[in-house]
Amino acid sequence: MFRKDLDAEGNKITLEVVRQILKVFKDVNVGTWIWHGGEPLLIGKEFYEEANAMIREQFKKVNICMQSNLTLIDDENAAVLRKWNIRPGFSFDGLTNHLTRKNTNRLMRSIPTADKNDVLGGAIMIITKDNIRQMIDDYEYFKRLGLGCKMNLIFAAHKNMNSYTLDGKMVAEEICKFFDYWILDTYRPADSDLCERYLMAALDAGGSCAFTDCAGKDYWFSTQPDGTIYHCGRDWPESAAVSFGNIFEMESVQDILNHPNHVRWYEGTRRMLRHCSDCDYFYSCHSGCYNDNIQYDLTMNKPEPENCYTHRHVISHIISVINEIDYDDMPKYNPRFLNFLFRHQFRSAKMMKNILEESIKRIETPVNAENKLKEFLVI
Repeated sequence: MFRKDLDAEGNKITLEVVRQILKVFKDVNVGTWIWHGGEPLLIGKEFYEEANAMIREQFKKVNICMQSNLTLIDDENAAVLRKWNIRPGFSFDGLTNHLTRKNTNRLMRSIPTADKNDVLGGAIMIITKDNIRQMIDDYEYFKRLGLGCKMNLIFAAHKNMNSYTLDGKMVAEEICKFFDYWILDTYRPADSDLCERYLMAALDAGGSCAFTDCAGKDYWFSTQPDGTIYHCGRDWPESAAVSFGNIFEMESVQDILNHPNHVRWYEGTRRMLRHCSDCDYFYSCHSGCYNDNIQYDLTMNKPEPENCYTHRHVISHIISVINEIDYDDMPKYNPRFLNFLFRHQFRSAKMMKNILEESIKRIETPVNAENKLKEFLVI
């Protein structure tokens, strides 16, 4: 939406940029449009009225979203958000928010306003070395507030000197502890975006863009206020030359795909996929987040190792845990966790063994019934 000085030329998004984006993407089915910042609510409601109308006219089924810090929400701009069915995700670092963002008091006033106007989205929390060992406490905190929470790991970014990549072993241990706690939470349990993302990856059901090939069939583009195009809204190192030109230089999406920087970047993503293709966990991560990887290795030849370690160990842990679930154990598990598994048609190894044994008992043919059934199931 804007960068640094809101009033400086080229730092604030305009309707001209929106019109040009719509022109370039006219032949593409855009599924999601996200207003991101800076702080989107610093832009006037008149802009959103006109921009959202143009977007919805061209893309009838598009999901228009927003990420905000929510502190500027009031009844007036909430009415605009409600009109376009936008529930902003908002930055909120849980129990340590008063130390990181220092806006907890304002958030506690803004959340009821958003809720009253039916535009309350979920919190977005950054997991750092300072709070990673209290994920369970933060989960319980958001439960008490009645808020959903998306937990994202901090990542190294060239333009943010305070950013860094967490130690993979520590992250894996803490996520596994949290996962084990969440699946056994039966007292007013809440969803966990973090646990569900890893579950989806373990079940080969997609999930986070960090676990899928987001440069493949389905891809993102981000446009800066001055029209500069990148793959997504994350921080991209200038030394990597991954700007795909300017939206005002383009006539179609194919022009973006043909830009030399995009071609070079895309080839790099294919190298990473080939590098990881023999890994047992490749199906569940597809080399991980391309942004994380390029921050680590500008040549895009190999993935970032800490995230790689985390992913392999968390997925391995989840698979071992869920394969021990049995029908008799259902009451002790978080019903949201069980519903997630069954929605994705998952049956554990223990469940399948019990199903097999019960089926064998019901077969009346006395000759090699067990072997016959096993042959049938294998086929």
